Amino acid sequence: MKILITSLAVLTLSFTTLPAKDSTFTSVIIPDGGSSLQIDLSARQWIKITNFTQNSVSNATPMPAGVAVFKGTAALWVLFATDPQTHAAHEDVFVGGPATVVVAPPEKGGAIVFLTYERGSD
Repeated sequence: MKILITSLAVLTLSFTTLPAKDSTFTSVIIPDGGSSLQIDLSARQWIKITNFTQNSVSNATPMPAGVAVFKGTAALWVLFATDPQTHAAHEDVFVGGPATVVVAPPEKGGAIVFLTYERGSD
């Protein structure tokens, strides 16, 4: 009986960390010249992008970084990075799976990209 209660207690406590991992915020910095970030979403998963900015590393203005969503072979650009020194209205972007989200830094470099997103499941 003691072994059964101990086993149930360990099993119950091990499942308590699962909901804590769901719907947490993550921030990613893509350095100048860094590679794209790919986030794969399976069915019943979602992502909410709350912040997407880029800082220029030189005096020249780089091309904007972008977020593309792939569903199968079709792709759609859904968001472009803003300059944190300019105040622009920002709406959160929601993407539901199954999909692949690709965060592409400027093609020729010249900027550091910062992304904050929340990932969860239904």
